[in-house]
Amino acid sequence: APEQLRLQIDGLDMEAGLRRMAGRPELYETILKSFADSHADSITKLKTALESGDDRTAKRLAHSLKGAAATIEAAALHQAAVATEKAILDNQHESALAAVQTLEKRLEPLIRQIRQALIAPAANPARPVDADPEPVIARLKTYLEDGNPEALACLGELEAILPAAARLRPLVRKYAFEDALEMLTTIIPKT
Repeated sequence: APEQLRLQIDGLDMEAGLRRMAGRPELYETILKSFADSHADSITKLKTALESGDDRTAKRLAHSLKGAAATIEAAALHQAAVATEKAILDNQHESALAAVQTLEKRLEPLIRQIRQALIAPAANPARPVDADPEPVIARLKTYLEDGNPEALACLGELEAILPAAARLRPLVRKYAFEDALEMLTTIIPKT
C-alpha cells in the first residue's frame, strides 16, 4: 500500500510508482535513487550535445530521460522529455533548447527532492545476504531479458555476493539491459 512508502515527492505519482514496482516500497526507493544518480548531469549533457550539433546524442539522452521518467511515474518530467525529443527529431534547434529549459525546471527540483528524501537513514538494517550467487544471477538474467526495472535491486543483491557485478551497474542504470546481460556472462564465476 502507498502508505508504506516513507517518501513524499512533488512531481511523482507515488501510488502509480509503487504499483509499477509490484507494491514494493524498497524497490521504488532503489529505482528513485538510481534515477537521481543516473540523470543528475543529463541537462548538462543535453545542452552540450545540442550546442555542438550532436543531435544523435541529444536524442538518445532525451529518449533515456523520457523512459526513466515514465518508469518512476514523473508525468510532467515525462511530458517535457517527450517535447524535447520531438523538437530534436524535428530538427527544431531553438525549440529543442527551449524544451531543455523546461526539462531542467522539472528535473532539477525532482532530483533534489529524491536525494533529500532518501538521505534519511534506512529504518531496516541490511538483510543477511545469501552467499550462493546462482539463484540471484538466475533472477537477474530473467529481469534483464524481460526489461524489468527490478533488475537494479537484484543487481544490488548480487553485488553484495559477487563484487565484480558492480561493472553492470552503469548499464542497468541506463536501462541497457541487453548489454548488461552480455556483460553478465563475462563475470559469472566458472565452476
